[in-house]
Amino acid sequence: MSYPYRDDILAQPAALTDTAQALAGERLDPALRRTAQSRPIVLTGMGSSYWGLWPLYRALRQAGHRVSLVETGELVDGSPQWFGNPVVVAASQSGASAEIVDLVGWQAGRPLIAVTNTADSPLALAADAVALIRAGLEATVATRTYVSTLVAASWLAGELTGRRADDHHRVAAAATAYLADWRGHVTALHDVVRDLRALFLAGRGAARAAAATGALIVKESVQLPAEGMTVPGFRHGPLEMAPTPGTVVIVYEGEPGTAERNRRLVDDITAIGGRAHLAGVSGAGALRLPFPDPVLDILPIQLLTLAVAEQAGTVAGQFRHMSKVTTTA
Repeated sequence: MSYPYRDDILAQPAALTDTAQALAGERLDPALRRTAQSRPIVLTGMGSSYWGLWPLYRALRQAGHRVSLVETGELVDGSPQWFGNPVVVAASQSGASAEIVDLVGWQAGRPLIAVTNTADSPLALAADAVALIRAGLEATVATRTYVSTLVAASWLAGELTGRRADDHHRVAAAATAYLADWRGHVTALHDVVRDLRALFLAGRGAARAAAATGALIVKESVQLPAEGMTVPGFRHGPLEMAPTPGTVVIVYEGEPGTAERNRRLVDDITAIGGRAHLAGVSGAGALRLPFPDPVLDILPIQLLTLAVAEQAGTVAGQFRHMSKVTTTA
């Protein structure tokens, strides 16, 4: 049986390797880099493209840049004066979604850097520089394009801050090893999603990207209510839902500096009768990851959607009411 969504999941290590290798020899124009150092930077996208820029936002903020992360729909509906005269970094897999087409007009005359999978898209053709991802043709839900956007965002972080720390070979090898046992992981996740009615994903720091994107793909691929949020945000209200039958919370362990606080949320949910699981270095089974990384963080949630679909007797990743490219803003 053909299963394009599953095949896209398994092809992610190749996509992120191809993107990393292609960008390794690229450099931003020095004049554009200097402009980005002297002006505000606005990062923008929709859906998984938006969250694919989250690590870039954190890197630029930590390096002292004046940076904002704004959904494209909000950006083009707002006032340009809010951001001064910014350099815009726009991520869009197709480069042709409705909001991005609006952005191209909004951004005219301002520096624009594109992250896209489509070299001849309106976004790419209008941009002053393009970080072209090599994700190939994707069936429906963002998988290969999402991890490739993370790689491109990492490359941009290096170009704009001068700090090159990400080891994409290590990440690709870890992703390959994890996905090699995808069948076993899906089987193990059946217990996690048993009687699932509502899913919460909670992360802190870099893991916030996977929490938000994971919730999005659960809604897209298996049509279940899911919400991604910060670990402290979960304590401000949603904690009351934790003991509700059918509610499951997956908490990302994250970086060592905050891991203990994140693990404590799992303990607190369990103590009040809720179902909570830890994803990360200390996780169990399919939720155990070799080290914290935005690419690795998304993998268990993708396989979780396959487990949900198997229990329901359906096929994950088949769109019923939407298309791959959103054409209405």
